[in-house]
Amino acid sequence: MKRRVFYFFWCVCLVLSSYASAQDNLSALIPMPNKVSVGSKAPLVLQGDKVTCFIQVDSLQFEFQTVATLFEKRLGVKVEQVQSDTNAQVRLLIDRSLKKNDHYKLNVNEQGLEIKGASAAAVFYGLMTLDQILAGDVCATKQQTISAIEIDDCPRFGYRAIMLDPARNFLPVNELKFYIDQMVKYKFNVLQLHLSDDQGWSIWIETYPKLAGNRFYTKQDIQELVDYAAQRHVQVVPEIDVPGHTVSLLAKYPDMACIHQREAEKIIGKTGHMMLCAGNEEVYVMMDDIIREVSGMFKSPLMHLGGDEADIPKNWAKCDLCRLLMKKKNYTNRLS
Repeated sequence: MKRRVFYFFWCVCLVLSSYASAQDNLSALIPMPNKVSVGSKAPLVLQGDKVTCFIQVDSLQFEFQTVATLFEKRLGVKVEQVQSDTNAQVRLLIDRSLKKNDHYKLNVNEQGLEIKGASAAAVFYGLMTLDQILAGDVCATKQQTISAIEIDDCPRFGYRAIMLDPARNFLPVNELKFYIDQMVKYKFNVLQLHLSDDQGWSIWIETYPKLAGNRFYTKQDIQELVDYAAQRHVQVVPEIDVPGHTVSLLAKYPDMACIHQREAEKIIGKTGHMMLCAGNEEVYVMMDDIIREVSGMFKSPLMHLGGDEADIPKNWAKCDLCRLLMKKKNYTNRLS
């Protein structure tokens, strides 16, 4: 019995020792920054329940609010904005010598904490790294201490995207906001919204009001979401999936289907393999209206039009209008 107890406590100590060694200011860094230097410099020790923060330009006001949130959450102290960088414990700066838009440098020592970036977005990414530093070094942060560290970081790719599919599984605006808050922690900067599919149409279109299902985003919803994302330096890209994945559209507007598919049963959530008719001029008018309206709701210069899994043999290859269009355009490749 004593031997079992000994082995139990030995295992517990082994686990706790490995856990303790894993808790440091590098343990929660995802993705790992390009350059990290951890020397023997003295840490930044915060005194009292308040620290001062200087922001170089007004465009960093949201970044100041982010600092205030991080420090209260991780360190239990409030942050006060000051107008001079003299003696400020936290400094957020724009450095035009950093050439790439998302390039930032973070430096913590006993004198204070400084994040400088090529843009407000870069400073924000520095703050996301700071949050991971504080989360990983929980033993130090609980004592209102930030270990000394120097980071020089810039992402390899300027376009770092994640896609959500509210067409098949509708997500309320607040859930999309929550998702944005999570993705920026890992420095993703593009959210692509898959807004239409066979199973549903999740955005209200003024010119074609029958498209929207029971749950959809209004123009006000989109504006609220786009503004929220922009504050966090996230671009929201809309996607309308055409010419395939359009059963939800064709169920409401069957004349937009190929001739032989217009009378076919269209059950949203079950029917598949239908496409918009390429030979119907009304389809182009409709898509022009939809694209103009959707693109006008978003600040992004980009819009995704799907283009995947188009079942041409079951649609265009059997449609008189599509075959006639092919003949007019002198297309010689077979559709089937």
